[in-house]
Amino acid sequence: MELKNQFSSYVERMRKVRLLSAPSCDDIKRAEDYSRLLLENFQKIGEYAVENRKMLDEILFPLLMMERPLTDEEVERLEELSRELVDGETSTEIDLHLSELISECLYQEEEYRMETQPAKEGDVKERINTLQRRLDIAYARLYYVGRSNPKEWEKLLGDGLVYYDEAIGYLEVDVFTALPQEQRDDVIMLAINGTAMFNTLPYDSDETNRRRATEQKVRLDMVKSLLDDPAYEDLITKEARRKANLFIQLYLAAFSYLDGLSQELYEEACHNALAVEKEWLADPEYVEQSMFLHAMWDLLLFATFRVDSPELPRILQKCIELYENRDTSDYSYKGIPMNLGMGNTLFFVFSQIMKKDPGRLSEAMESLLYWIPGNNMKYLFKAPKKESLGLYINGLTSFLEHFDELPGGTRLRNYCVQSMAAIHPPTYIHSRMVAKLSVCMTRHLLSANPAVFVGYPGCNSIEDVRENVSKILDYTWHAALYHDIGKLYVLDTIAMYGRGLLDSEYVLLRSHPDKGAHLASRFESTKRYVDVIRGHHRFYDCSQGYPAEFDTSKSPYKVIIDIVCVADCLDAATDSVGRSYRNGKTLEEFKGELQAGAGTRYAPYVAELFEDPATLEDLKFLLQNGRKRLYEDTYYQLKDIVEN
Repeated sequence: MELKNQFSSYVERMRKVRLLSAPSCDDIKRAEDYSRLLLENFQKIGEYAVENRKMLDEILFPLLMMERPLTDEEVERLEELSRELVDGETSTEIDLHLSELISECLYQEEEYRMETQPAKEGDVKERINTLQRRLDIAYARLYYVGRSNPKEWEKLLGDGLVYYDEAIGYLEVDVFTALPQEQRDDVIMLAINGTAMFNTLPYDSDETNRRRATEQKVRLDMVKSLLDDPAYEDLITKEARRKANLFIQLYLAAFSYLDGLSQELYEEACHNALAVEKEWLADPEYVEQSMFLHAMWDLLLFATFRVDSPELPRILQKCIELYENRDTSDYSYKGIPMNLGMGNTLFFVFSQIMKKDPGRLSEAMESLLYWIPGNNMKYLFKAPKKESLGLYINGLTSFLEHFDELPGGTRLRNYCVQSMAAIHPPTYIHSRMVAKLSVCMTRHLLSANPAVFVGYPGCNSIEDVRENVSKILDYTWHAALYHDIGKLYVLDTIAMYGRGLLDSEYVLLRSHPDKGAHLASRFESTKRYVDVIRGHHRFYDCSQGYPAEFDTSKSPYKVIIDIVCVADCLDAATDSVGRSYRNGKTLEEFKGELQAGAGTRYAPYVAELFEDPATLEDLKFLLQNGRKRLYEDTYYQLKDIVEN
């Protein structure tokens, strides 16, 4: 019972942490109360963190690393905790990565028991349930990692396929025949649903997408052939066969979400999507047991668009109708995809049509196209920050991958900054603070040592530098403001307050400079800031930091990279509110670290600035007053959007 209470208390504290880190503005009447409330909340988070780390370090982690076999009660408690931390069916999560560690321990325990203990009645059922759980977690992690780190994704897919292949083993006719009917049905669906792992990184290269779609199709075709095999005719119930065929059609139709596939695969996707609609027309209640209605129309829209089907106008009109009649106050598991997913798909389809044949868009369609980014943002600003944070991030990043800068429309850079403010105000305020600190240091460095800017684009001499001061300051502001846009893909990792980050989470977090640079490189409004976005976590001498392969010394923006690097570390070190829920360091303490790292981690010419009394006075003012003002500005921004 003690173990159960400890685990339940951890889950409850982590639920509270998510709410505390992003409080609602509804009951806050004054701007100064917003920063005060956040400070109080993060102090409370710090208290929870102490309790959580104690539980993890003294109870959970030792249990997971125990050399002896686990008791039945320990296994039961760990299974309960893992289920509470992640719900694979609804894609909601409290602590996905911790759940994965627990699941790995339980899997090893089960392997040990299978090897050392005689088989018991019900073991097969438990094994299949375990595989289902493993594949649920694999899918959740793949979707999570797929946003930010393709290299890590490949590794995780390999891990997931180990469990998938084991599940497939139960389909061997002799093994399948020996299973109880319920387990036969479960294994059939495992073999189908497990293939969804291949479709969790839809924004990769065309060649890779084609390969993965082909691999998924091979597995789906295998199950389809089994359903049609006379040897299995009496082994699969009519109801299970019907459900299996429906899900095969759905997964084949989902190929339409992938870019760069062959026309043949897109035609097959469209054929299957229309087959699902036909099934729905015949029996709406049955189909809606397996998927939300708006998800079917979203799939149909992608599928018919990919092949420019004659059905596209009809499907498009239905999707517009659904979107315009959506409930914008619905933040449920059903409501989030309706509000974000359908809007994302309409934006993608409309913008692609506008590029190729703008005459096909009616005035109403074009108007809706321009409204969708604002609709998304307003929805995100008002969203309650609960366990569904991952769903918000999925919707946001999907939109970023499909984003286009329309003439007279929203620019990517503005959308990214607003998204930070909407989903995670501390990251937004950090970006603003880094911009202020960077401009302050750049201004003083331009005055004290303009020679270091020679080599900056358009500056071949000190005279050029002096003539371009305003341009250099403007570039510095924007480059620093956008330096963390890659964090939009990992905000739910950043928001994992209440415990230390796990190694797997650090891997994801370190992907944000590359991910941000890739995103920024696609658009004119952000392309020139790519080097700063990619390089702001590299050491001055390139001996350490990430991404390791980026040599900042070859960048014409090297001096700005070095300044933003210092500003980033300075804000993180001194912030006691939204970054660390601990007492921030003083400016003098940071100055000591800066000087100790001058020449390696930090640029010597930036470290020298901290010897200048005027620079220190300006930085001190920003740290003491600038952050407070930013929290107040954020409050007004949030309040204005929520109320209007």
